Amino acid sequence: MIIVAVTLLHSCDCVKNCFAFASYFLFLCFWCTFVLRGSPMKKYVIFALAAMMALLALSACESKEDKIKNKYKENHTPVVSDQPNPQADLEVYDPEAETLHIDLAGDVETQLEYNKNAKVIIVGDNMDYVPAFAFSHLYDIEKVELPETITAIGDSAFLNCKSLKEVVIPSGVQRIGMRAFKDCQMLESVYLPEGITSIGLATFSGCSSLNEVVIPSTVTAIEDNAFSDCTLLSALTFSDSLKTVGDYSFLNCSSVTSVILPDGVTEIGSGAFSGCKLLSKVTIPQSVVSVGKNAFYDCESLEKVMWGNEVYTIDEFGNLVLFAQTE
Repeated sequence: MIIVAVTLLHSCDCVKNCFAFASYFLFLCFWCTFVLRGSPMKKYVIFALAAMMALLALSACESKEDKIKNKYKENHTPVVSDQPNPQADLEVYDPEAETLHIDLAGDVETQLEYNKNAKVIIVGDNMDYVPAFAFSHLYDIEKVELPETITAIGDSAFLNCKSLKEVVIPSGVQRIGMRAFKDCQMLESVYLPEGITSIGLATFSGCSSLNEVVIPSTVTAIEDNAFSDCTLLSALTFSDSLKTVGDYSFLNCSSVTSVILPDGVTEIGSGAFSGCKLLSKVTIPQSVVSVGKNAFYDCESLEKVMWGNEVYTIDEFGNLVLFAQTE
């Protein structure tokens, strides 16, 4: 019985071991109770079994760090051959320049686990996308160089890279995932290439040093919270193709002073410009058919809004109230 339990335990991974341990321990307890009923040694036998099963379960576990190390060793085992080793240029880390060259998309996690002190990351041109979460939570990186072969940046790819100051998005990029640069607190400016059709959910949210963004002419939608809490963002240039401004997309952008939306915009989401305390001028085109609730809440400097040929004031909840109609 014990041999069967041990065999099954070692065939499970670490999480499954917890359930396996509990199941087999209970089974053995019932078995001991039946076989040793009436024996004074019963409780000692059960205690010994419990201790043994716990040790076996723990010994069968492999920590995340061990898995990464094993994976790293497998991928970096020297190959003795007359043929070129396809893994030979997998990565090059220059400790003096604190620069990491990455050349294989499938092994990004392992490389970064072993080079977390890198401040500059140069991505090789054999990668055509940046995987989701690829560089997230790397607090030390300051600059990332992406090749022109990149066509997409995955969700949360640079999430919470607090020291990231500079990243040039290649001209071929057509999609930037949600939260891709969220909470990059040192990022000051971003060039977005033509071809991008939307700025995703919370893509630049929390980039508190971001002061200028030029929206490409191909962008039709700015999604929810796209630039929320970008407190230094002051210059906004919208594309002529823009159709929708999402909920809370510019929440707490407290340095924005003017918003002029182009003709063609049809919808402004709830709370879109709430908390923009220095905002004093807003022009909404006639094409807009919907302005969400509290769109201008807590805009202390804003007194009037032009919407087509009508003038609106702002109530205490940040909603528009018709004031007058111009000719």
